[in-house]
Amino acid sequence: MNQAEGQGIAMVKELPSILRKFALEVRRSKISTESDFNYFATRYFARLAKMHVTGVEDLPDENEVKDVHVYRIVSGQEEVATLPRSTQQGAAAQGMGKELVQGFTRAELMAFSAELLETEHAVIKEIAALRANPALYSQKVLALKHHFAEPLQKMLLPGGVLLSSDEGWAAYDDCVGVLASLSPLPRLNYNPALSLAAREGLLQENESVAPRELCSRFGTFDETTGSAVAQSVCFNQIIPQAIVLQLVVDDDYPTRGNRVNLLSAEFTDIGVCFHGSTCNIILASHYTANEDLPLKLGAPKLPSSFDYSLNLNTHKFQVMAPAAVEEAVASDVLTSLSPDAALNAPMVTAELQSTTMTLSCIQPQDVNFTVEGSNDATVIFGFSSGHVIASLGCADPSVNVVDRGCLLRVKDKLATVQLFFPAPGEYKLQISADVTNAGKYHKVLEYLITVRGCTVTAPVRFPTTFLQSQSCYLITPRQGVLSAKQDFTEFVVEVPQPSSVSGVAVLSGSELLYLERSRKRPTLWCGRVRLEAGSCKLSANIDGSCFEIYTFAVN
Repeated sequence: MNQAEGQGIAMVKELPSILRKFALEVRRSKISTESDFNYFATRYFARLAKMHVTGVEDLPDENEVKDVHVYRIVSGQEEVATLPRSTQQGAAAQGMGKELVQGFTRAELMAFSAELLETEHAVIKEIAALRANPALYSQKVLALKHHFAEPLQKMLLPGGVLLSSDEGWAAYDDCVGVLASLSPLPRLNYNPALSLAAREGLLQENESVAPRELCSRFGTFDETTGSAVAQSVCFNQIIPQAIVLQLVVDDDYPTRGNRVNLLSAEFTDIGVCFHGSTCNIILASHYTANEDLPLKLGAPKLPSSFDYSLNLNTHKFQVMAPAAVEEAVASDVLTSLSPDAALNAPMVTAELQSTTMTLSCIQPQDVNFTVEGSNDATVIFGFSSGHVIASLGCADPSVNVVDRGCLLRVKDKLATVQLFFPAPGEYKLQISADVTNAGKYHKVLEYLITVRGCTVTAPVRFPTTFLQSQSCYLITPRQGVLSAKQDFTEFVVEVPQPSSVSGVAVLSGSELLYLERSRKRPTLWCGRVRLEAGSCKLSANIDGSCFEIYTFAVN
């Protein structure tokens, strides 16, 4: 897989939002011909990628060309201001506007969905936890620091949650300081009319409708005492805890308007709409819902106390217990290997393109060996340089050896090859190497293996490996076919050079689930993942680019 394909995996969650916004811009620009469409698309995506296309005029920065109206009513007087979009995003405490366009249909948004309602209630619960004890919630934000990938300016959180950061850790540190200084705030009352108004706000036809007007369709404000309404929107997050974390940190918005919204004592009521990967939150005070609402929404049940640990996407991902991680590491063949095993092993030299490559036969020490009464064997060798691959073949062409018939794993110039023999016979294990990074491999070592007394069985599939797999050492799982029927599958991956790898993730179905970096062993990434039937890919973010390293089948 090339670099561009790897980067595409990381963007899979953002693509729907990107395309919806592009479609909106096309309609706003009143484009009617194919040539105009192609020209506009070139300019639009060049701006998105921060690139210049020769011979094509750059599209102005979207922050420079759009204004938005911000509405608020205080003491019965309506204040209307026209602010630049960048200011409007930072002034969320006064009510946000045009960022809400998603292009959903009314039927989609107004249809009852128990699953979406559960997410909406979970968002309200998370906001309730934030307001109940901001100082304690600050520890949850602080816990993110362990997952901050400095080269990427992103939080690669266990379970696939990705929090970007334009400011770096400074925005999170600022949030911790503010929350730690706050006293508990009153609990917000759930108001179903505000949730319906939030749904209206996601309709394309309401892209320029102020939050107050949306709310007025489902309820009334008490103008005798003064009222307030505000709106905060989170894009590209589907986990309730991540939605609130993204809003309360409010990275890249100097005035922290979304944070002000969630922590304001001025508001008494809350409503939430979650659809796609967009969460629209409306807060209000002195607002009463109409009696004949078009959709009946049950109120969330909030507990008397809250859990302030950082637990994300537990439906798809679970953190591995430290004892389970240690057990997986201890069971690996290289763990028990003596540090000087390669020095005491027989040496083999190979001349490749004016370069001498040295290999050590650690286990077994003879390149001709016999396997008695077993379908399995393991070969361990060391090598001095380059990139190595392995391939197993049988002298009997009727014996089916799937793919390369083995699993090669590399760590610190030590290689272990896991072999499976479907039947007795004569086998050949060939080791090839590329010492110039030119993609040309030459045979450097060959094992001749005689297998006797084993059972005749179907061949075993191993994970498919890719070029970048030697940046990561797969400890578990090592079988190529995994099960979607079991609750969770354990993944443990060792990264010998952690400075070059920012994150390791499992792509299952449409979800990219980042593993957790071990606190005790920073070179280990681990986690328990609930897999979907189909295929499962293990990828690594290496020097800022996402590469596929192993692929498994999932039945």
